[in-house]
Amino acid sequence: MLLRRITKHVKDQNWFAVVLDFAIVVAGVMIALQVANWSEAQSRKEGATNTLLRLKNEVAINITALEDRINSIEASRSVRDRALLALAQCDGKDDAMNAVSETISEMSGDTLPSFVDSSLRELGRSDRYLDLLTNDFRAAFNTYDARLADERSQLKINFELMWDDHILRNPAVYLVAPEGDLSRASVAFVRPMVELCEDPIFSRQLIMTEGWHQVATTRMTRFKRQSETFLLDIDAELERLN
Repeated sequence: MLLRRITKHVKDQNWFAVVLDFAIVVAGVMIALQVANWSEAQSRKEGATNTLLRLKNEVAINITALEDRINSIEASRSVRDRALLALAQCDGKDDAMNAVSETISEMSGDTLPSFVDSSLRELGRSDRYLDLLTNDFRAAFNTYDARLADERSQLKINFELMWDDHILRNPAVYLVAPEGDLSRASVAFVRPMVELCEDPIFSRQLIMTEGWHQVATTRMTRFKRQSETFLLDIDAELERLN
């Protein structure tokens, strides 16, 4: 319709009408582009906002996971203290042996919190969302990402070392697993306490592992505080976007 009108105006040499028609076409194209750009910007903003909201939920879940592990380690402290005292005094009573057994089971267990990071990974791969965020937030994001990876790696490595040192490679220890169920396994000893307490390697490993759990508690407590600060950074960025 518009093309026929322009053609007619050209034939009639009505140049004013031709210019006016072209101006209408150009204006229409520009408006369409503006609407498309606005729609794309709104889509990016909404996507970034939703990803930040999911990330906020993940960080909160990770904080809870850290709290659970910290509380678990703290809850077993009295048992660990009794075990170390039993070794120091060569206490061969059943409750002393049980304390050592329970301590090895606790300290050789998986201390790695159940971290989640799917939204973290999604945001890290999405430049179209990252470009909308401030430099300060991206720095906080990268710091949290690096710390999460480091905590996961360190806790996993040390858990594997402790399992190997206290269970697999320790000739004085074996596992009793009812019906082969390792989730219900308990630690038993080949030798009596009077021999275990005189074994410097056995005592040293237990003391070193106890020290590592104290360090792990400090690390996880520090990371928990950093994660709580990162939550505030997320809230500030969400407020800015909205």
